[in-house]
Amino acid sequence: MRRRLAHLGTVVGLDLSLTGPACCAVPLGWRPGDWQAVKLRQIGNEPDPDRMARIERIVHEVFAFLMMLPGPRYVAVEGYSFHSTHRAHHLGELGGVVRHRLWSSIDGMRIELQPDVPPAAWRKFLLGGNPGKGAKKIAHKALTDAGLAGDGDELDAFGVANFTLAERGGFGLILATEESSDAKARAGRRTTGTRGAAD
Repeated sequence: MRRRLAHLGTVVGLDLSLTGPACCAVPLGWRPGDWQAVKLRQIGNEPDPDRMARIERIVHEVFAFLMMLPGPRYVAVEGYSFHSTHRAHHLGELGGVVRHRLWSSIDGMRIELQPDVPPAAWRKFLLGGNPGKGAKKIAHKALTDAGLAGDGDELDAFGVANFTLAERGGFGLILATEESSDAKARAGRRTTGTRGAAD
């Protein structure tokens, strides 16, 4: 199954934060732990007093990233977190523009826009349960300890791609931690694993 999936395109996760947007691409037939096959990129990090010019640059860099990937491209955007309400206007502006450009380019670029992935959903999937307080730091540390090198925004983008990969029938990475709510059930068994429709 994994060998057939390898030729079916690329899953892309987007973290569209205001401070450090990032992209992550994972082949649909990815073997969890093969970090050389994972492409990470920060986008639009240069400050710009013109907000719309910066949004346009981010859009351009997202599409430049997508163009170098084999299609079809399954693109998912990280959803908004509840504590982002004070920045909701600017986040919505950036996310709305990027989503609309992706949607309007679907036919010409072989893009399939996937449902947004809430931050809590990809962290719970990755960690094999809900770690409770400090989930973001726990997820980032688990990925770093597993060998993925990147900054926080790039790790978020990977989390989105990893969740979407499993949703598309690939193998998503699971890294159970002591903080996960079901860590006791996993004790003495595996601490890393995969899950997906192909299992």
